[in-house]
Amino acid sequence: MSPEPLIEISNLGLHFGAMRVLQDVSLELAPGEILGLVGPNGAGKTSLLNCLNGAYRPSEGEIRVMGQRGHTLRAHQITRLGVARTFQGGSVLPEMRVLRYVMLGQHFSYRRSALASAIGLPFVSGRERRIRGVAMDALAFLSLEGVAGRRLSDLPYGFGKLVDIARALASQPSVLLLDEPASGLGDGLRRQLAGLLRRIRDELGIAQIVVEHDMGLVQSACDRVIVLDVGQVLAVGEPGYVIGLPTVRDAFLGKALDEPMAKSEVAPS
Repeated sequence: MSPEPLIEISNLGLHFGAMRVLQDVSLELAPGEILGLVGPNGAGKTSLLNCLNGAYRPSEGEIRVMGQRGHTLRAHQITRLGVARTFQGGSVLPEMRVLRYVMLGQHFSYRRSALASAIGLPFVSGRERRIRGVAMDALAFLSLEGVAGRRLSDLPYGFGKLVDIARALASQPSVLLLDEPASGLGDGLRRQLAGLLRRIRDELGIAQIVVEHDMGLVQSACDRVIVLDVGQVLAVGEPGYVIGLPTVRDAFLGKALDEPMAKSEVAPS
């Protein structure tokens, strides 16, 4: 008997007035799976992530997260169910120290009374130490403990994106939603990313949905791929099969697909 999906989307629709962003989208994320979500700009990929993490309320259809009705929940409630999210641009708090920013990953479970903090109650300092420890563990997993005391604004762009992944890992999720993690990375970090995503899956047991334009990364890291085009599912299947479909290539990849795939050499995990 197959395990229950961590996330199950059925006939999802999203529209803003007359503009239909998503139409009749269905997908499942299995435990231990890395699922690629690809498509041209404007296909609805980020909007789908926004529905999954509660930033958008779908217009129709159903989302089940860990067996619960996710489409009725707010973002912080979905985070508590075990879904974490990274963003295309990384952190929006550039002056924050790295460690403090990663600690935000546990904000959903962190309730601190101002009065208790002011008088130094033991449970407050104990919780702070625990959260700090989890954040340092997340940084260490990504070999970033050496930048814990630096400002985010002082880091190269690629390292800032890795710190955002550390923030998401600090929430100790079951599912990680990654929005274009390779965007803006240099060749060295880009080559390591597929191995990192597999380590997150294999060592931490975290399933992932990865929005990405780098088809070499998608082929190296993902178990399955879902292609969106104008808000609808165009194809689903193993990466090599789906990316090779003429309908997929005609829709948004074209001849430009061949060169990045041939050049991509992702370092082993």
